[in-house]
Amino acid sequence: MFHVLVVELSFELDAIGVTATGTIGAVGAISSLATAVAARTDRPAPAPPPHPWTSGVRGRCTGRPAPEEVPVDVTVVSVPVTDQDAALRFWTGQVGLAVLRDAEFAPGMRWVQVGTPGSGTSLTLVTWFDRMPPGSLQGLVFEVDDVDAEYARMTGAGVPFEGPLTTEAWGRQAVFADPDGNRFVLSSRARVPA
Repeated sequence: MFHVLVVELSFELDAIGVTATGTIGAVGAISSLATAVAARTDRPAPAPPPHPWTSGVRGRCTGRPAPEEVPVDVTVVSVPVTDQDAALRFWTGQVGLAVLRDAEFAPGMRWVQVGTPGSGTSLTLVTWFDRMPPGSLQGLVFEVDDVDAEYARMTGAGVPFEGPLTTEAWGRQAVFADPDGNRFVLSSRARVPA
């Protein structure tokens, strides 16, 4: 079973009561925003939240949440593709995801959604974003319980990996690409320090 790892980060800027949120890739941008706002108020910037793989926290990782904070879930990630049929064959036949929806949603526009049934996050295979060309998505993480077995299964099914599994501080991983050159990470579940 696949799980798309999405980590929400938030912290409150005490100086002016602003809350900034983003994904793990936006930590630097959030820190820069906090520093810029703090510079305008002559108060020190708050520390950014800890990295989820080294903090001992899994899933939602927050600093001091604002009282009015509303939880937001990422439910669909758009994967830019050239050919929806070819992408659908790759994601279902090779990667092993299920078709969750395949229907026309506007004249000449097709919504193709794949994922693991019951998972909170899925992928939609898109052709309509001019500013998101095929091959532009990089680094989306798929976590699995047994990364060695899943790597062997996916390799046997013809999924092109950039190399063998490597061992990192948080676990084992390997990078693979879809037919359009979008790159994804197959990873073991993040280890939580004792």
